[in-house]
Amino acid sequence: MISRKAVYPTPLKSLVYTIIQQGNAIEITSVRDGKKDKVKYLINGENQIIGFSNATSETTAKAYWEGDALNIEITQNNTEEPMGAPTRVAISMTSRYLERYTMSGDGKTLTLTRRNLQTKDQTIYVFEKQ
Repeated sequence: MISRKAVYPTPLKSLVYTIIQQGNAIEITSVRDGKKDKVKYLINGENQIIGFSNATSETTAKAYWEGDALNIEITQNNTEEPMGAPTRVAISMTSRYLERYTMSGDGKTLTLTRRNLQTKDQTIYVFEKQ
């Protein structure tokens, strides 16, 4: 288990990541201020559906190794109908991210670099093994 307190746009009290790899599958569990989220990925370089939040949203991901780094490319497709709009025109939005996980040589520090592939904004998280 790796844990670190982090600051997001809305400050968090805690952020804990648990990462388990079995063969070519990896499971990443995150707990942000008590809210748990768990996702499984096949590390095969192919797109896979990883979640639906509702009928108008789909999330896909592609996980692959690049040297010692685990890269996960995430695409979120959302379609929304604006409330109160006179012409029920749907709005589509796509968000794309690259999450890159690297482990220090001694196995005690995990660095997660999360980059928005559209805006190029980047956030780096450093976790210490507990």
